[in-house]
Amino acid sequence: RSSPSYMIQRFSGASLCISPQGCEHLWWLLPEGAKVIDVLHELKLKSDGAHMAGACGLEYWVTLMPRAKKEQHTPLLVKKVLATLQATKPKTVTLPVIIMPTKRDGYHSHAGDSFREMVDLWAEKGFCDVQQLNTNYVWFGGVGKTLLYDRANFNWLERDPEPYKKLLCGNPDASLKKDATQWTFWPRNPRLVEELASTLSNQKRTRTLVFYGRVENAIQEENRKNDLWKACDEYDCPTSGPYKYGPREYLKQLANSKFGLCMAGYGPKCNREVECMALGTVPVVAPQVDMDKYADPPQEGIHYIRLNTTDSKDVPAKLAITDEKWQEMSKACHEWWLKNASAEGLWTLTENLALH
Repeated sequence: RSSPSYMIQRFSGASLCISPQGCEHLWWLLPEGAKVIDVLHELKLKSDGAHMAGACGLEYWVTLMPRAKKEQHTPLLVKKVLATLQATKPKTVTLPVIIMPTKRDGYHSHAGDSFREMVDLWAEKGFCDVQQLNTNYVWFGGVGKTLLYDRANFNWLERDPEPYKKLLCGNPDASLKKDATQWTFWPRNPRLVEELASTLSNQKRTRTLVFYGRVENAIQEENRKNDLWKACDEYDCPTSGPYKYGPREYLKQLANSKFGLCMAGYGPKCNREVECMALGTVPVVAPQVDMDKYADPPQEGIHYIRLNTTDSKDVPAKLAITDEKWQEMSKACHEWWLKNASAEGLWTLTENLALH
């Protein structure tokens, strides 16, 4: 018997309506997407409410009122509606927190185009929340908890240590630090790798072995002083100036070769090994390259080919495998990337290591 203006005021903007049978004509006043709990007598079931809710774009729930004495109606109704409310209540999802450093200059400067770009992908995919805090490192769960160490060696951590409960090591040897666990590694430009890997990993290859890179420091230069370049169909590794190919073209060129030569960089691992595997290009790794220190290590003869020397004359014999064997290795490489170094695979691995 309330006035129309009163009913409009009460229904407009409401997120939930508990409605007795026979009031369906008022539901059109509710905003689209609101919840309505239709209280029906179990002996007088009607579908009017379901039809009206569908027409109005409402989320529809039913509570059945059982036969009972008149004095029992209110407590029974309250109990039933409370149960329905609990069922319709949105579940609060608390995402794990990744802490990113605000310090990005000086000794702790970082290009942000490898693992730290991966964190952006995690947030975009809804795996975690990202916060910026005054710290030098990346953290899982908060500063002081699990340190996600994405540097080539321990120089940064030893110069500016920050207390941690657990340390996940991407490149350096975890056995050298207390409470440390070996982690995995990742490509450079992971967003671009995610985009291209599924299509480029299955394309036909016109080259056998390639290497594309650049010498960026003295340690890299020392690791690449050999004649393995002689075994490559194409080799480009300048000591200065720009890369021969931009990121997208580099990945396309890498995916056009059956094998990718991999040499150690500033650390014992390089992004190149992971980039190769993402694209189904079988890594051919020099003796200095570390393929063992992973939570889930790639297997020699399944995911990569190991060179015992840096003599280019030894390379052809190592690459003398059947096309069927290469196809098996190429597929295994891509699957390893999906499990251990893609955005989703790396997140699952990281979360498991951080929490257990």
